[in-house]
Amino acid sequence: GLAHEVNTPLATAMNGVSQAQTLAREYRTSIGNPQVTNADHQEIAGELEGALSQISATLNRLGELIRKMRAQGRNPNEGAVRFSPIKTAHDALVMLEHAALQAKVELVLESDPVLSQEPESNHGPILIHGDPVRFAQVVTSLTQSAIHACEDGRKAEGSRVRLYFSHNQDDVT
Repeated sequence: GLAHEVNTPLATAMNGVSQAQTLAREYRTSIGNPQVTNADHQEIAGELEGALSQISATLNRLGELIRKMRAQGRNPNEGAVRFSPIKTAHDALVMLEHAALQAKVELVLESDPVLSQEPESNHGPILIHGDPVRFAQVVTSLTQSAIHACEDGRKAEGSRVRLYFSHNQDDVT
């Protein structure tokens, strides 16, 4: 429902804020420590920039969702477009990288080669018709549930969350 559509990106943004806070504390406590090198500081700063980029992307996505919901109130068919399920799934997984990292889980997105073809190829990428925001929400929700199932020692080291898309003549599955 609506609450889930809003709460999922909010939770992702809050996760990113938590990561940024942790990195800022780590950086602050490392200042003046002779065992911490400039390379260590660069690594912390790079991770912090990555967290802030994820937060920004998530909040932009949330803003887009709100604009689309407003538009759907006026036109219920708004939001249904042709889109690449692979690109949309990839964009959704980017927002979950930190959660996967924290749970020590590898996120893997795979597909039939025909689904990933570049537009300049003979056939171009496979596009589906629907609402990419809702599709991304489903991918995000499923992936968050899989990551959560791997937390708290309920998994073997090196676990993977694998999303696989395949294509037949009529469907993308």
